[in-house]
Amino acid sequence: MGQDRYIARLVGEGIMNRMRYLGIDYGHKRIGVAVSDELGKFAFPLDVVEQGKSHEDATLLIKEIIKKNNIHVVVIGESKNLDGTPNPIASEIAVFARRLQTQEGHAHIKIVFEPEMYSSVQAEQITGKNSKSDASAAAVILQGYLDRLAFQAHRSDSVDTETNN
Repeated sequence: MGQDRYIARLVGEGIMNRMRYLGIDYGHKRIGVAVSDELGKFAFPLDVVEQGKSHEDATLLIKEIIKKNNIHVVVIGESKNLDGTPNPIASEIAVFARRLQTQEGHAHIKIVFEPEMYSSVQAEQITGKNSKSDASAAAVILQGYLDRLAFQAHRSDSVDTETNN
């Protein structure tokens, strides 16, 4: 069973309903951050973390957000070209994801990737271009993931009900 289907099943069974998710829109200069409600149904823009010369500082700030908000799953926007191939920032995102997971005290965190094509455009259409646009893009990414989990959990319940009848 894939990781997303496993998480969707736990959500459907109510096991993970009190867990918060963190959404990340990773960029060279800024990282947009969003957080879910405790039921894992809605995503909200939280903050924009500026990337300094050392990306380690931004990673440490995000780790503090993870700790403070009791995050168990981090959803990072997966950046690809229109043809589906990884684009230049994809390798930076992979390094960033490894840094989040390798620091002490964060081994319990699951990191998943969610397609993020046009998330910034969607966010700007909703809120307009502003200093929190990257956080809004992170919320778009996270909401897409949460909606997919809810759909998978619902579909799984429907299949279980049909097989039991």
